[in-house]
Amino acid sequence: MYSSPCLSELLTSEYNELMKIAIIGSGIAGLASAYFLREHECEVYEAKPFMSLAGHGMSLENGKIIDIPLRVIHPEYYPQLFSLCDELKISLRKLEHSGSFSLSNRHDKFEYFNISLFKKRFNFIKPRLSYFKLGASFMRFYYLCHKYKNDSSYDMISFGDFLETHKVSSKLAKLVLYPLLSSICTCDYEELDRFPSRVLLEMMSMIAGPVPMERFYAGTHDIENALSSHLGKLHLESKVDKIIVDRDGANLVIDGVTRKYDHIVIGTEAHVIKEFLEVNEHTEHILEDLKVVPYKTTDTIIETVAGDHDQILNEKSLHYLEHPSGGQAQASMWLNKVEPHLLLNEATMQTWNPYGKSDRELKRSSLNRALMTVDSYQAVKRIQKFEHSAFSFAGSYLAQGVPLLEGGVESARRIKERLEMRKNR
Repeated sequence: MYSSPCLSELLTSEYNELMKIAIIGSGIAGLASAYFLREHECEVYEAKPFMSLAGHGMSLENGKIIDIPLRVIHPEYYPQLFSLCDELKISLRKLEHSGSFSLSNRHDKFEYFNISLFKKRFNFIKPRLSYFKLGASFMRFYYLCHKYKNDSSYDMISFGDFLETHKVSSKLAKLVLYPLLSSICTCDYEELDRFPSRVLLEMMSMIAGPVPMERFYAGTHDIENALSSHLGKLHLESKVDKIIVDRDGANLVIDGVTRKYDHIVIGTEAHVIKEFLEVNEHTEHILEDLKVVPYKTTDTIIETVAGDHDQILNEKSLHYLEHPSGGQAQASMWLNKVEPHLLLNEATMQTWNPYGKSDRELKRSSLNRALMTVDSYQAVKRIQKFEHSAFSFAGSYLAQGVPLLEGGVESARRIKERLEMRKNR
């Protein structure tokens, strides 16, 4: 258990007045925190020279921006994010896409396409015997997802053990499940095997269902602009040297200058917090839990591809290809099909986890993403419950499920609710 003062001891007159709050990080967690806490005096500190939510995007000559990474969201799995988009009047559009999964030999393949009608998505496959067999195996897996998605005992069972215990088709796993889920979770197959099975089952029960996936019409640049329009002070290129917290407040040290705040929201990646959060009786236990959260750095590239533009539009929009080693996959998306409003003149592709180098590469971005294990999920649940008068944590790694944008919004809203609860007591 964390040793922090109880809420009744934290009630001082400052919670009935305007609070001075520092927010560390300008990703989705930091910007959402600043938005939810905008009634207070908030200052956002970002180490990079740009806001990090949409900062990896690529600007085109026509003024439009390619989102990196290209985020696809689902109304059921991202309810907090969808609510925020509705509040901010962010334009979303339903995504009708097709996909192709191939093993490294390129002979074993599975393809699908879908259409959206009346707020429902309908999936179709080619009339091949092998596809029907895989389709039947997937429907069985989908049934298992619904059966066990609310069973908390599966938080302690890894995904790899789940597949083996329930005898999920090995061909389905190798050809479809591993490439699909590893691209969503940005990890290799061995890392995916360590995820808590219930978390992945819950996600698949929603995103593989009849409700269509959606996209920000103008990418995450759209929501970054909307959130940042509510910012108080934004300090770019401001790397935190140290955060010192005690029972009553917190000090932020930047460039050797100490600044006093009523509250600090730490919205950075979990694994870097140890670099600046001072170890004392208030922080030592939570720092131990933060160290358990694993991270992975992967590359995403934008490249043009030799080929006829119109011919590309007749191909599948999303392609998964197994690495020759068999332990990971790359996922490529035709931007011409998925983002027609970009008005691209050439056949252009965004590829996550590319193999080798492309001589037509336009941009390469390296991104960090939180992963999950059975142990880290238990640590995250403890961090979610952590309360202290001087500081809070926000971030995608604090998701109830897979670490995605939803976790950043969800954790930011949780901070707002906790501070309001203290204020109203």
